[in-house]
Formats: sequence, C-alpha cells, structure tokens
Amino acid sequence: MNKLIILLKQLNIIEDVNVLLHASLKKVIVHHDNHYTFYILSKDLIPFTEYQLLLDHGLDFPYPAEFVICYDDFNFESKDVSLYLGYIIEKLKQISPLFSSLILKLNKLYRLVC
Repeated sequence: MNKLIILLKQLNIIEDVNVLLHASLKKVIVHHDNHYTFYILSKDLIPFTEYQLLLDHGLDFPYPAEFVICYDDFNFESKDVSLYLGYIIEKLKQISPLFSSLILKLNKLYRLVC
C-alpha cells in the first residue's frame, strides 16, 4: 500500500484530498528530537487547499511534523501560485514587520510576472 495513503488516513484527511492521493511518500526523516520530516513527491501541483489540510492536520500528528513537497516536471496556473504566495506573505508578516517592504515588492513583481 502507498505509504502516503497510510499517512493521509492517519491524519484523517483521506476523504478530503484528491491530488495528494496520486502523490507518493519519497522519504521520511525522524530527527533526534522525534521531529518528523515527510518528503512528498507529486507530478501535479498540490492545490493549496490540500496543502493547508496537510498542515492543519499535521498538528494532530503524535510528534512535531513538517511536510516538504517535491515535484517532478509539472505545469501550473498563476492562480495556483497566487494562493501559495499569499500564504508565504502572511507567514513572513508573522516573522517580522521588517518583511512589509519586501512583501510590497513581491506583490508588484508577481503582478508583472503573472
């Protein structure tokens, strides 16, 4: 059985995801402090909603966990990137107010590119 399917069942999100069902668990690293890093390999861009579910339900994992998404060659649309960009910007704001000017520049750059 696909090990990622087992993880999705354990996180109780198996019924709520679609693209993650076709991905695979590339590797798992268990750190000395029992922190887990899951490397997920996908051919398709993981929709932001599925990524958010993974993060949210990862908090319920018995140990601290992080998820690294790895991609084969894939195509994506600008709307997919914009959702991830918004998430990254919010995380940067939480880290430090110094990122505010950087965030404005990222937004301008994104509008130019997309």
